[in-house]
Amino acid sequence: AREFWSTQAGQDEEFDTGCLCVANIDNEPSGTNKIITGSFQGVLRMYCPKQREYKIEDLILEKNMEAPILQIAAGRFVQGSRELCLALLHPAKLAVYMVSAVSSGGSVNYYSLAQAYEHQLARPAFNLCHGPFGQIRDRDYIC
Repeated sequence: AREFWSTQAGQDEEFDTGCLCVANIDNEPSGTNKIITGSFQGVLRMYCPKQREYKIEDLILEKNMEAPILQIAAGRFVQGSRELCLALLHPAKLAVYMVSAVSSGGSVNYYSLAQAYEHQLARPAFNLCHGPFGQIRDRDYIC
């Protein structure tokens, strides 16, 4: 395997294997995948690398989510929508967001997160699994 692209994601931040996701999370028509990371310090970052070397323009979203991010998942988690959404598992809640590119004059200016829903958890979370359970093909579920 060869390294295509790399970055230093935050200083003194901790990550786990479930804190990385690659998906066309903004549902861009060209299907370009984005790299999404979340840290135990609560920082969500989204990258869209265009070359082998890291450039500051590769970082397209950085947001402090105010709680540790235990796991990230991409899927069709919103009923009635076929678009990919971003699920963030925190110790005491699960939140699902729609990610969209905000453009002006034909070029993307920035990316935004809109919370679709949130569930408070009765006990501390550890991980999640997701998929089209029960042979459902147009929607994903989170366990």
